[in-house]
Amino acid sequence: MIAVGALASFVGTTLAYFLYPAHQAFIADVGWTWAPAYAAISAIATRRHAADPIERRALTWIALGCLSWFIGQIGDDSSHDTLAGAGYIGIYPCLIIAVATLLRPQLRRVSGIAVVLDTVLLTFTSVILTYELTSELGLLTGSRRTVLGLACGLGAVIMLWTLLIGMLNRTRALHEYGTRAFLALTVFALLNVTYALLQLLTPQGGVATWLVVMGWSFVFNFLAGGIAWRAPFLPLRGLDSPKAGILPHLVVLIAGLGGVFGVAVIGILRPGIDVPAAILVGAGGVVIAARLVLTLRTDQEYAHRLEQDVERQTRSLSESYAEQRRIEAQLQQSDKLAALGQLVSGVAHEINNPAAIISGFAQTMLLDQLQGEQREMVEMVRDEAMRIGRITSNLLAFARSGGSERDLIDVNDVVRRTYALRSYHLSTLNIAVAVDLSPETPVVWGNSPQLQQMLLNLMINAEQALAAQQGNRSIALRTVTTPDTVRIEVADSGPGVPAEIQAQIFDPFFTTKPVGVGTGLGLSICYGIVQEHNGRIMVDSRSGKGATFIVQLPRDARPLPKASPESATRPAIDPAGLRVLLVDDEPALREAARRYLERSGIATDVASDGQAALEALGAHVYDVIISDVRMPGMNGRDFIARLKKDRPELLRRLILSTGDTFAEDTAGLVAETGVPTLVKPFDFDTLERMVRKTAGGIENVK
Repeated sequence: MIAVGALASFVGTTLAYFLYPAHQAFIADVGWTWAPAYAAISAIATRRHAADPIERRALTWIALGCLSWFIGQIGDDSSHDTLAGAGYIGIYPCLIIAVATLLRPQLRRVSGIAVVLDTVLLTFTSVILTYELTSELGLLTGSRRTVLGLACGLGAVIMLWTLLIGMLNRTRALHEYGTRAFLALTVFALLNVTYALLQLLTPQGGVATWLVVMGWSFVFNFLAGGIAWRAPFLPLRGLDSPKAGILPHLVVLIAGLGGVFGVAVIGILRPGIDVPAAILVGAGGVVIAARLVLTLRTDQEYAHRLEQDVERQTRSLSESYAEQRRIEAQLQQSDKLAALGQLVSGVAHEINNPAAIISGFAQTMLLDQLQGEQREMVEMVRDEAMRIGRITSNLLAFARSGGSERDLIDVNDVVRRTYALRSYHLSTLNIAVAVDLSPETPVVWGNSPQLQQMLLNLMINAEQALAAQQGNRSIALRTVTTPDTVRIEVADSGPGVPAEIQAQIFDPFFTTKPVGVGTGLGLSICYGIVQEHNGRIMVDSRSGKGATFIVQLPRDARPLPKASPESATRPAIDPAGLRVLLVDDEPALREAARRYLERSGIATDVASDGQAALEALGAHVYDVIISDVRMPGMNGRDFIARLKKDRPELLRRLILSTGDTFAEDTAGLVAETGVPTLVKPFDFDTLERMVRKTAGGIENVK
């Protein structure tokens, strides 16, 4: 409403000025008096609704400035020249303080070369314009109109200088209320300069006289409407934009060019050679040229920084993409290993049972008095059957890729088991393998299957590097222990890794091998596993000198847990008089174990599943129960559940046997029960000792 009132006030005054020519002087005086009074009322009314204290202080100073001009107008009408002069001049300090109030909360910019040059250019332009105005006024009469125009022009120039300098030295744009008041004050200052020039340079009479007379009415009505404008259909957000930071610099440059051009025109129009004007134009040209050169240099530096930022972002995106592909490759490999684990688990169960049967009968035969060659042959049968068990155990440990489970790991043991998986294959390729393990036990906190997978990938990579190698073909496996780290080294005597690709060999799908030989995932998976264990992997290689892959893992100072401390303390008893129940679905294995135990003096009954075992337990008393885990019908878990429910005292007599301790369900069952466990194919002598120790523990409890 206030803004609409300001527009109506100016339009009404203008219409009255033209409709009543005989009263133009009176109407002009009324307009000159009413306009600043209305602007003061607008500032006071807007202040009442302002929520921010900074806006309220700024509006207070604007109101005081308008009241100062109003007092000057009253003094002018009363012929009090001193009061009039003080009132007219007093508006500018008040408005300059209002500008400073709006700018003060903004953060100050660190004064760079651009800000300094813009400040110099603006100050120089203000000085030369003031100089030229005063020079021109020397040719005019010292009338009151001239003095008033000069005072308004100088005040407006100082106000504009304050506005632009303030904006140059601030780092943020103004808020909406500050933008509205700031624009109103800026336009007020520009109109003041225009008005001063018109008043000084235009003759009396005609349209020019109307412009001079009605100018102040328009200026104050615009100020009144500008500070009160809140219309939603035209939000004033010009200085609230991030791009507005360049606006003060652009205005200063335009002002500088305009000021220097104006001085040049004045110098040309004067008769003779105007040396002062030429000096001013030359100095201004130097400042403007320096500013333009700085702008070009700044643009070049910005373009260079932009290129660097783009390059850095591109590199970061490439690394992120490579990391994503590496993770995807690991997930794919994990899925493959999970499927492989299911396959190997079933195969291992089927292989371990026949291996246990062969080993069992061989061990039973060794109880007889065999001749030397016969004993040697039977021992070879037993040893090879046990070897089958070790191979399947290593396969299961590799295929069961353990997920995120962590435990204390003996790295030497991981190296031994991984080498056992590839030892025969490497020997068929005539590749000599040297294993040098640290005498200190290198312990890390990690996932054993993942570390075995990482080491196996490195061994396969070395094996493929030696495939086409002539002459010496060797692989060295080493572990080195330091106070803080455990280092695993896999070295080969192959052609080495060229220096130009060493930074890429751990990227997913990067390979130099022929199609069908490598997928480019092996080293990438190794890198991911090592990263998950908070370690580092690197390659040390020179062309033609082989390659050494080095893995550094954080060492864990905690000791490895001792295996089966409880069973180790159980005293063995005489097997005579012991009675054992053996539960297994393999008839040949049951028969082999029964014969061995009975040859050792232990009475043994057998059952094919859990249900048959429960029936046997209902009819007889057994000192020890040996149960398989995976069986048709009632399996080992269900059998143990029934014992817990109906005969919990028998759990202390239990020994488990299984061909896959790495399966989650089997490992969980072993952990839950805490009973001794035999891994197929087991040594029957170990079985006998475990039976005697278990029975001995029960006797002690009795």
